Amino acid sequence: MIRAVRFVLATSLALAVPWVAAQGRTLVYCASSDPEGFDMARWVATQTIDAAGMAIYDRLVEFEAGTLKLVPGLAERWEVSGDGRTWTFHLRRGVKFHSTEWFRPTRDLNAEDVVLSLDRYRDRQSAFNKAYGVSSYPYNNTWAANLDSVSKLDAHTVRVVLKEPDSTLLANLAMVTSHVISAEYARTLQDAGRLAELDTRPVGTGPWVMRRHDKDVAVRYDAHPEHWRGRAKTDRLVIQTVKDSAVRMQKLRAGECHVSQDPKPQEVEAMRGDRGIVLHDVAGLNVGYVGFNTQRPPFDSREVRTALVLATNRKAILDAVFQGTGLPASQLVPPGMLGHDPSIQALPHDPEQARRMLAAAGLGNGLDVEVWVPPITRQYNPDMRKTAEILQADWAKVGVRVKVVSYEWGEFLKRVRAGEHSIALIGWAADMADPDNFFVPLVTCSRPTASRWCNPGVDALLRTARGTTDPAQRQKAYQQVAAIVHREQPYLTLAHGKRWQPVRAEVQGFRVDPLTRTILHEVTVR
Repeated sequence: MIRAVRFVLATSLALAVPWVAAQGRTLVYCASSDPEGFDMARWVATQTIDAAGMAIYDRLVEFEAGTLKLVPGLAERWEVSGDGRTWTFHLRRGVKFHSTEWFRPTRDLNAEDVVLSLDRYRDRQSAFNKAYGVSSYPYNNTWAANLDSVSKLDAHTVRVVLKEPDSTLLANLAMVTSHVISAEYARTLQDAGRLAELDTRPVGTGPWVMRRHDKDVAVRYDAHPEHWRGRAKTDRLVIQTVKDSAVRMQKLRAGECHVSQDPKPQEVEAMRGDRGIVLHDVAGLNVGYVGFNTQRPPFDSREVRTALVLATNRKAILDAVFQGTGLPASQLVPPGMLGHDPSIQALPHDPEQARRMLAAAGLGNGLDVEVWVPPITRQYNPDMRKTAEILQADWAKVGVRVKVVSYEWGEFLKRVRAGEHSIALIGWAADMADPDNFFVPLVTCSRPTASRWCNPGVDALLRTARGTTDPAQRQKAYQQVAAIVHREQPYLTLAHGKRWQPVRAEVQGFRVDPLTRTILHEVTVR
């Protein structure tokens, strides 16, 4: 139960927050879609990471901007016991929560906030989660299941005890979804019967204070005046929803936005000669794939899944869709990363063998199937529709008749999480530089993945890999996982995409991040 505290609640929560122009520069970021919500732990999409996770919140541990290095965040230091199970975090003092029209904090961040934030992931049946109406946090459920206890030692010290040692704990705590919320604000809302407002009226400690959200239009922020890292370099931030990639490019060229998200390869080429735009790029930790719903016939058959993989001309997709901005993907984990197995090769393009396998599976007369496609552009797939059309043409040659179906992004995610699809075209961008962050979200039994594939042996291997800090032992376990996934083919892996992020030339201090985050508090506009 959250301890009762004094609070001051704004008198009129029902009123829209006015957006009042102030002195100073405004930074405008054109995003490809609207955020799903503002309690980042609940959501998975890139635009929510930027609009909520990076803008509004902080974490105990952080990934340094532009790198994969772990650095102190709300915890200024920590220790771990010799057996790897007990972690003690010492909190930074003087960290201020946001003051908004809907909440005025009466105190700084303390251990109660961290205990509540971690406990809600650990105990799905807690009073907080029941009041909130949420028991599942997609990114956090797996690692948090290993938390035995989270306790306050004093106002600025938190002890975390694990059931088993976990070599990925710090990286998981640094994930954008592992943010710390205000226990005071949560208690205020819970007492008022409005706990769901955590997801619509957020309060964090991060660099930006949310002022207003106009759905499918924009989210507006002011710089947090007392952020512990220092005030953001611009006074205001607007994250504008611009779903069409070509329109985003036009707005960038016209100076209507300073930073843009996920251009298509042909747009990257067109921008190269524009002196008003600077193109930033980094090798992306991601994978684009086709997910076969293995709980729906006939895709519960490994032979049918393998046949469709063999029927696909991946080179044609790389050439037409990625246009030199992607590497062919033979497996989920990208090359050069722990967990990648260079001995695994992608299955060849072999339509004849695909036809034989379909016939052997009783599908000699063909198959009608829907391929679901989201209306988004992502680094792991810059043109989903074109990819689907290539699949449609390739699979028609082996008797598989494809109907391409598209849903609005939020609806697409909702339906896929519920397992309503047969085949979904999507992908994954990592939140931390660890193979656990590819395998756990994509091939564990506890997650509602696009493939709905579950193998208890794989879960056991992943627990083994997390339980040791020896890179050789971890690599052995991860390569065993990769071999099983390759044999079973729950996914048709397509490519690992390079991350491109264009900014206006007057933008200074921008660093493109390999973890699919857009970091804006460091940026100045000349």
